[in-house]
Order: sequence, then C-alpha cells, then structure tokens
Amino acid sequence: MIRKKPSSFPLLRILFVFLALVLPSLGDGKIYIPLEKIPTSIPYQRAIILHSSGKQQLILQSQYQLPSEAEPSQLGWVVPVPAPPEVASIPADSADRLFFKCNFRTFPSQTRWGDMITFWLFILMLALIPVLAVLVCLPRFAALRYLLPFSIFTCLITVLLISLFGTAGASLNGGKEDVEILQSHRAGIYDVTVLRSESSSALLNWLTENSFNFDKQDEAAIQSHINRGWCFVAAKVRPDTDLSDSSAVTKTLLAPLVLSFPSATPVYPTALTATGDHDTEILLYLLSETPLSTKSPIQLRYREKQELAPMISELDELDIQPLSFFDFRIPHNPSLNRLNHIHKYKGTLTPGRANNFL
Repeated sequence: MIRKKPSSFPLLRILFVFLALVLPSLGDGKIYIPLEKIPTSIPYQRAIILHSSGKQQLILQSQYQLPSEAEPSQLGWVVPVPAPPEVASIPADSADRLFFKCNFRTFPSQTRWGDMITFWLFILMLALIPVLAVLVCLPRFAALRYLLPFSIFTCLITVLLISLFGTAGASLNGGKEDVEILQSHRAGIYDVTVLRSESSSALLNWLTENSFNFDKQDEAAIQSHINRGWCFVAAKVRPDTDLSDSSAVTKTLLAPLVLSFPSATPVYPTALTATGDHDTEILLYLLSETPLSTKSPIQLRYREKQELAPMISELDELDIQPLSFFDFRIPHNPSLNRLNHIHKYKGTLTPGRANNFL
C-alpha cells in the first residue's frame, strides 16, 4: 500500500485566508496624524511664533479669496508690529511642511489597541510560518511537533520585547508727508513697505491710494496701534506672481510673511484682521523658552515641553527671500536653540473682539 505524502495545501489555504483578513485591517487601521482642516467658508489665518531673549520671529500666512477676473496685484494685507521689523518670505509649500510638523507635535497621543493587536498577530503569524512549514512539509521530523508550544512561546516573548523596545525608542524620538516710509523692498512674491505715522487718517489715506482695501471702520484699530508707537507692514503680491505655483500658494494660502522684531512678550497682531464684518479662523503655534499663559481670546489647545531642536534646525534650510534675512539661521541667532516649549492656540476671532496676542 502506498502512503500518500501529507499535503500542505490545507495549511497554506488557512495562511492565505488569515493574511487576507489581516492585511486589509492594517491598511484601513493605520495610525496617522490628521491634517488641520482649512476652512473655506470664512477667512483663515495661521502663524508660527518663535520667541526667545526678547526677540520674536513671526511666520504669518493668510488665506486669499480672489475673483477669477482679478489680478494678483490686488492681493495685499497690512500687519501692525510693535517695532520696525526685518521682513522676508518663504515659499508656501515650505511653510506647509512647517505647519504640518507643528501639527504633528501638538496632536494628542493616542494608542489604538485594535490596530496594534492586529499588527502583532500578523507579525506572530509570519514568525510561525517557517516552524509550521518544517513540521507539516517534512514528516520525518514529526518528533519536532513537540517543539511547537515552545516555538509559539518564544515568538510571543520576541513580539513582546520588540513591542516594548519599539515603544521606548519611539518615545525618545509714494505717500503723504505724515506717513514715514521706513523701508521698501521685495520679499518673495511681495512688494513690502514698512510704514510709521502719527495720524490714522494719513495712514488710511496712504493705504487707500495704494489700493489696500481699508475704510473708516478701520481707523480706530489703526489709531490704537499708532498710540502705542507701532508701525505697519504693507505687503502686496507682485503682478507677475503665478498663483498656480505651489511656492506662491498652497491650499488657498499665500506664501507667508516672515517678520523679525524685538518684543518683550510674544505678539500676534490680530486687530486689523478683526475689524471686518466677518469671523476669522485663527491657528497659532508658539515656541518659547518657558511655558506661557495669555489672556488671548484664542483658546489654548495644547502646551508641552519638547525637544524642538530637530525642527528648528530645519529653519536653516528654508529658502528665505531676501537672503539678507538671517534671523532663522541658527549661527546668527543661537537663542533659537533654547526654545523647548510648544503651544497651540486655535479659535475664531469675531468682529469687535480685536485684540493682540500678548
């Protein structure tokens, strides 16, 4: 009588069915950090503040809404600042990566046990395949079947150790006489003018004559900044700008302005944004040497001490325009290395709640 060789096909079928069930679960259950949603129904503005040793760098990015028949040169905005700043710009796609990393660092930690269990069952099954293949496909080693419980126990211990060490490793891981023009130059896609005035009406006239859409309802906010001795950065998109270029615009957000100026406390100027008759969604990340508390109307969503040096070192690689802007270069500004606290603020600024983040 001829004894048929035991077939391994039933076992292989079981393996294939198991893998077919596990792999889709891994694909659908991956751990990810959701992106911040950019609202389209109301204006949106986001910023990153780096504050250290009495000096501040502000990356300020605003959403644009331009009718199809309008020209890029009709896009412009005005930012009040407490002291004459250095002004530059970085490409919009570079800013997108910076904001993504800030979002990643301020996203609450979550452990999705269902995904982890599925993943480690898959690893365990892969570890058992060679053992099962030897035991089933080579009958002459049938005695080795007694080693199966020991093999399973060893695989479980291995998976547990990998999980523990993996988790530990991850955790380590031209105007009026009353308006003074302080500077005027090109910064990326913008023509930038820094202004100072003692008269809100004179400044308002200058803005109107240079096609910035301000009117009498903005005069009170402008005057409040003038009374404190602030100056104003007027930035207008250059006519030759290609708004389909990702370095100029990403996700309806213009390339950000980058401002550097002395300030005893962090400042996020929102007053001129809030003078309109609409709400504005604000997203703000603050990197500082110490944990800070504010009375801002923008709600604190996250605050933690972190090792920020790897992210800050990437500032050296940014394509900053003009090149004479050095404050993001750590050799020129070593105080950036002392930033080790990150804060996240998010909220909606309504008309009449004009305020500055202080």
